[in-house]
Formats: sequence, C-alpha cells, structure tokens
Amino acid sequence: MLKSKRLLILSSLLALSHTALANVYIGGGAGFSAAQNAPSLNGTDNSNQQYTYNANLGYQYNFNPHFASGLEANYINYGKTSYSGTPNPANSGSFTNSAIQVLITGTYLMDNGVNTFVKAGAAHQASSLSLTNSSADLSSWIPAVAGGMGYYVLKNLNLYVQYQHSFGSNWDNATTSSYPNTPATIDSVTAGVTYLLPM
Repeated sequence: MLKSKRLLILSSLLALSHTALANVYIGGGAGFSAAQNAPSLNGTDNSNQQYTYNANLGYQYNFNPHFASGLEANYINYGKTSYSGTPNPANSGSFTNSAIQVLITGTYLMDNGVNTFVKAGAAHQASSLSLTNSSADLSSWIPAVAGGMGYYVLKNLNLYVQYQHSFGSNWDNATTSSYPNTPATIDSVTAGVTYLLPM
C-alpha cells in the first residue's frame, strides 16, 4: 500500500515537471487552410495559395497534474487566392483572410508529455476581395473553435498539430459589389510550437 502511494506521488511530480502551476506561453505555427470559400469569378483563372501561419500569446493555469485551462490571443493569416484576370483583366487581384482571435483553452496533460487540447472563442476576422478596378473589405467578430494534440519534447517546449474552424459565410458567389454579411468560413490545419516561459 505504501509503495503504491509513493508511485502515485512520483507520477504526479513527473507530470508537474512538464509545466509549472501557472505559465505564460508564446508560440507560432504554419500550415494550410481550405480554399472552398474563395469567390469564383466568371471568366477568370485563379490560383489558391493558402499557406497559413499564426503567432500566439497565452496564459494557462494547471488545476491539477492533468488539467490546465487558460486564455489565448492569436493572430492568423490564412493566405490568399490569386486571380490572373485571363481572359478578363478587370478581375486580376486577390482574396485574402486574416484574424485576431481571443480563445478560452482547455488542456488534458498525460504523464508522458502527450497532451490534447480544445479552444473556443471569437475571432475578429477580415476578408478582402481586391481586384484591378474595385475592392470589397469586410471585418467583424465571428465564432471560432480549435482542437489538437501536442507533445512536450522538453519541459517547457510543446510541439503540436491543430485543426481550426471559423464560423463565417460562404464567399463562393461574392463580388466586390455583392458579398455576405460576415467574413469567410475558414478551415485550417497547422503544426507549431509553444514555449512556456519560466515563472
């Protein structure tokens, strides 16, 4: 009985060694976002360049060795769709999306450094359709969620893979004179790293 209690205490201390009781963290990542919501302009060739990157700053509090929660601020650029304007030169340009997000986080920490997490909150997202002779810019707050898995390769260094979804509108039929009331719906998959600042 005494031996099992010692093992339990030891495993708890090992889990806590991955993170302090509370941490500020910084991070960033890169990946790809879905392009199915980009406008389809008649008579125009388009090229999807949906290279996504993000940077974040957050705070997490470890309620016990296995569960942490906190708040995260995140900037994400979703890349762009480029239009060649062939055979319609007036439709040369691009469609771009970016967002600043505020998310509540929840993380489950395993003793071996593996962790899973979910995030939910709001994104101030901007969608911009810019063509040769006209443009349309729209930004507003929309809901956003994310989830993924990570692994602490070092005590303060976590590598992760994340899927994210913003609840916007379908811009497939949008033009610079007619577009939805909210920014575009975006799905993205990114790989990145977070570093827990010593406290």
